[in-house]
Formats: sequence, C-alpha cells, structure tokens
Amino acid sequence: MSLESRYRPSSFGDITFATPAQTTALSPYFRGLTRRPLILHGPPGGGKTESAKLLPAAICPDIQQADIMELNGSKENGIDKIRSVFDGFARTTKSNSMDLGVIIFNEADGLSKDAQDALKGEMEAVQEYCLVIMTTNHVQRIHDPIRDRCRLVEFPLPNTQLLLPLAQRIMRDHGEDVSGDHLLAVLSAETWPVGHLSYRKMFERVETLIAKRREAAATGRAS
Repeated sequence: MSLESRYRPSSFGDITFATPAQTTALSPYFRGLTRRPLILHGPPGGGKTESAKLLPAAICPDIQQADIMELNGSKENGIDKIRSVFDGFARTTKSNSMDLGVIIFNEADGLSKDAQDALKGEMEAVQEYCLVIMTTNHVQRIHDPIRDRCRLVEFPLPNTQLLLPLAQRIMRDHGEDVSGDHLLAVLSAETWPVGHLSYRKMFERVETLIAKRREAAATGRAS
C-alpha cells in the first residue's frame, strides 16, 4: 500500500487546511445553514478531491454511499449525462436522516458548454435536497453563470510547516529517526511557490527519504 493510500484522511476532521479561510467558507455547511453549490478550486495536490469526498459525511453523519454520486467531468461531460443525473439520482429519496443527496463533479472544467448550460439551472432546482460539489484545477474554465451560483473555496498548496507533523508521523511509523529541521528541509527544497508543497509531492519525498536511509543502512554507510 502506498503512503498516500495509507495516510490519507479518513474523515473531514483529519484534513489539514492550508488557510483558515477554507474552514470559514465551509462551516455554514456543517451547521446546516446552506446547501449552495460548491466549487473547490486550486492547483493539483491541494486536497480538493479528498475534501469533496469527505465533506458529505461531515454534513450528514449517517449519509450512505448510495446517497452520493461521483462523476468525472472530463469523461462524463455531455448534456445527456447531466440531465439523467438530475432527473434520476438527484430527485430520488435518499436513505439518510436529512434526505440529502450529494453530486460530486471532479474536473468540472471538463464539462461541455451544453452540459454547463444545463447544470446552472439544474443546480438551483434541486438545491433544497441535493448538494452539488465541483472540483477543478482551472476555475476560469467554468462559466460565469455557474460560478455566480456557487460558493468558491480556494485550495492553495499547503505550507511545508503544516505538512511536517504528518511527515514526522510517517517517519516514526517506519522506524526512522529524523530531526524536524532535516525533514522540513527535504520538504521545502526546490518548491514553488517557495515553501509550499502538494500532498502528493510530500508523500513522494518522504517515501524517497525512507528508501535512501534504508539503502544507506543496508550498505553500512552513515545516513
């Protein structure tokens, strides 16, 4: 099992956000104050997709997997697909106490023009009982009428200081004793923006560091 699979957050509360603004923007959903459609946007590796998957259970603890539909906007991107999702899934009774359905469009910028035109009306029609969450690396490719109907939450790359505790935990779990300063230097090297790193890159760097240290130990060289 990869480090990313083993250490990915299991609940929304496990997510470390890059900025307080993310928590502020999402808190009305936890309190049941809004079901306005969401667009989670930012560079790859900032936690958008993982947050979209874990958010429904944070809003409705007894939500079932059958109450959630996840689509890839770059593949399932036609107007017929949009209509079938909203005519069928969105309007059926759900099995949770809030009767809440959730539709997640990953890579929503891949939706065709006709699909986006259909989506803007459908989102509003089902908003009372179905939450639409979109993720995208390119928010400017989502049409203005859709963006105007949504709450936009930016997911920038986290600061390496925020990633350090998880990286330290992984090293400890693998029996590696590494100073915080050294580990932070590994995470921060050659980053852009300076001092910021995606979760994927963090896992890659920690995995590489573990492999190098074990190789050094096996050959009797100082690490």
